[in-house]
Amino acid sequence: MQVRAESSHPTRAIESVVVRVETGGGQYEQSEATMLILTRKSGETIRIGDDIAVSVIEIRGNQVRLGISAPRHVTVHRQEVYELIQQQNIEAALAQPSDKALLQDLWQKRGAHGKNRGGQSRS
Repeated sequence: MQVRAESSHPTRAIESVVVRVETGGGQYEQSEATMLILTRKSGETIRIGDDIAVSVIEIRGNQVRLGISAPRHVTVHRQEVYELIQQQNIEAALAQPSDKALLQDLWQKRGAHGKNRGGQSRS
C-alpha cells in the first residue's frame, strides 16, 4: 500500500501505524502503513482534494459522528459495509450458471414482498 500525504508539519502528522485487515473467515492480516493523522474538534472540517469535506459533527464518549460531503459519483461506505460489498461481488463473480435459477426465484419472492401497502415498490 502506498500513501502520499503532505503536511506543513510532516514529522508530526505522518505516522507509521499497524493496519489490521480482515482476510476472510475471521482471519486478520496486519501490516504497517503510513497514514496522515489529524486532530479535529467538534465542528471542524478536513478537506480531501477540492470536492470532499469530512466534518466532525459530534464526539460522544468513544464515538465520533462524521459528516461527509462528496460528489454523487464518489461512493462512501463504512469499512464493514465496504468489505461486505466486496465479498458479495466476489461471490457473484464466482456464481455458477445453475445459481441463476435460484437468484431469479429469490428476486421474484422479493418482488411479491417488496411492495408497500399502496402497491408501489420500496426503494
